[in-house]
Amino acid sequence: MKKKHFYLYLLLLFLCILSVDSHATNMEKYISNLKFIPISSSILPTNEVRILYQDSEGYIWLPTYNGLVRYDGYSVVNYGLNDGTNLPFNCYLNVVTEDQDGDLWIAAEKGVFKLHKLTGVIERIGSEKLEPLNAADIFCARNGDIWVGGDRGLFRKRKAEEVFERIDLSSRRLGGVSSIMEDAQGDIWIAACESGLYRYDAGRNKFYTYLDPVLYFSNVVFQDDKQQIWVGTWTGGL
Repeated sequence: MKKKHFYLYLLLLFLCILSVDSHATNMEKYISNLKFIPISSSILPTNEVRILYQDSEGYIWLPTYNGLVRYDGYSVVNYGLNDGTNLPFNCYLNVVTEDQDGDLWIAAEKGVFKLHKLTGVIERIGSEKLEPLNAADIFCARNGDIWVGGDRGLFRKRKAEEVFERIDLSSRRLGGVSSIMEDAQGDIWIAACESGLYRYDAGRNKFYTYLDPVLYFSNVVFQDDKQQIWVGTWTGGL
């Protein structure tokens, strides 16, 4: 009886090895079939591409040091220094995102900009509270609010308003905001290096602070499809 179990164990082990080997072979074939086609540097204002974003129309947007690039799969349109206009774009563009009206908001080293896609006009968002601001992240919430984070803290523009307001906690002023995210429940999460991790409950209009020491250097926050919250930190890992 024991010998029978032993042979059964060997058979199962052999089948597992075959399955793993077959999976590895299929993966190798899949990987080997991937081909990357470079975009000619002659049509880009720079070879330094910081991030990629796809809007609701399918265009790919590339924030760079020398302006904003729109790519449609065949050709590009450059917004910025490449065509001699929009001189404020002579700075790093960190993040681009789309609002409910289809316009683009850009978080940049020298503040916040808005691209009206229908006209191609780029508007610098002027505000005493926003300037000067090295905007690290910008986020359009599902309720239409626009959130901006940067070296000088956290700012919000409500959908029905025209100006941004600075958001501070009652006990401290936020600084070094680097990542903003909305979870499945509609709460806003804010990662601020050297300030920590925060959650804004829109329903209660209340902020919650997460005081775990490892979260003090929070750098990026993300929610996966299982609604788990992930936080990447400087020096503290994931």
